[in-house]
Order: sequence, then structure tokens, then C-alpha cells
Amino acid sequence: MSDWSPMHDPKAYWEPAQVYKIILAADTLQGKALIRCLWRLGCRVSELLNIAPSDILWQEKAVIIHRLKKRGGAVIRRTPVDADTLKLLEMYLKRYPQTERVFPMSRFQAYRIVRYAAEAAGIKSVGDPLISKNRRPHPHTLRHTYAVSMVKGGVPIEMVQKLLGHANLNTTMGYLQFSAKDMEDPYRQAWEKVEQG
Repeated sequence: MSDWSPMHDPKAYWEPAQVYKIILAADTLQGKALIRCLWRLGCRVSELLNIAPSDILWQEKAVIIHRLKKRGGAVIRRTPVDADTLKLLEMYLKRYPQTERVFPMSRFQAYRIVRYAAEAAGIKSVGDPLISKNRRPHPHTLRHTYAVSMVKGGVPIEMVQKLLGHANLNTTMGYLQFSAKDMEDPYRQAWEKVEQG
């Protein structure tokens, strides 16, 4: 029996089961699509809110993400997207056709969607005060979740860096705040190998 409690999550990210609960708790199709995209694209909320319908490459199963730089201009990257996220996006855009932006809202509105859905799913905070600030659910938590999921899934850290659009590998490393449980098995396995010679 796990001692995990969604009220006191010891990590700065969510497990997939938690994200699914949050998506189900979102009260609109737009909210469900927004949360799913933040999780499965690993993009910043500002990047997601700038995605145009023409940036979704349906056949290639990819999305073009534009990151606006503070000093002008943009950095563009292409990121893969899974079929289920594309289906949800298609359903959302059929019901609510958009011409300029897929999610026409402010960052504050996106934050409220994520926070209210997480709280409706029984998740009121995220983070361990010993590792990071214990804080309310936030869209950026889904970006951390994406990074940790990629690493746990075996994606090399350098590729995760590219997928996240980080210029510096140290920034990517800062996203990887694993729980004590995540580290137990590799720790034990390492010592077993050392002791076996």
C-alpha cells in the first residue's frame, strides 16, 4: 500500500495517473485540451497560448512551437505529439473553431484552469519544501512532469533539453526533481552491482 497523498505530494511533478485525474476534473473541453497539451508538449504556457491552428501538423503528428524572445524575434522548434492528444485537439477545434490561436486566453486564465482542475481532483499543492517550494498547482508543473516522464521513459537528457527548448543543459537538470521513491530502486540496484563485483 502506497503512502502517497495528493495533498502532500513530495515531488515537483505529477505522476501520469494524477494528470489524468486533473484532465478528467477540468470542467470544459477547452480546459481538458489545454492541460493535456501542456503535459504532452512540455511547452511553456506562453508558448502554448501562441500556437495557431496552422502550427499543428496533423499528418506529421507534430506541433510547431514559437518562443518569443524578450529582445524581439522568436525561436522555433518542432515537437512530436501523440495521437490521443491530437484527437482531443481535433475534437476541441471542431466544437470551438479558432482562427488565430488554438487557446485564445491569458496566462492567468490558463493558470486558473490548471489550478481549479487540480484542486477538483484533490491535488492542492505540489513540491517538497526540502527540495523546492511547496506551492499551488501551476501550468509549469506540467512542464516539469513532461521532463521527468521523458527521462523516466529513457529519453537522453540532451534530447529532453531540445524538446523543452532549453539553451542550457543545467536548466533542464533543474527540472528533474525526483521523489525519494524514484531514487530508491536505482540506488539499491547500483549497490547490488557493486557488491556482486
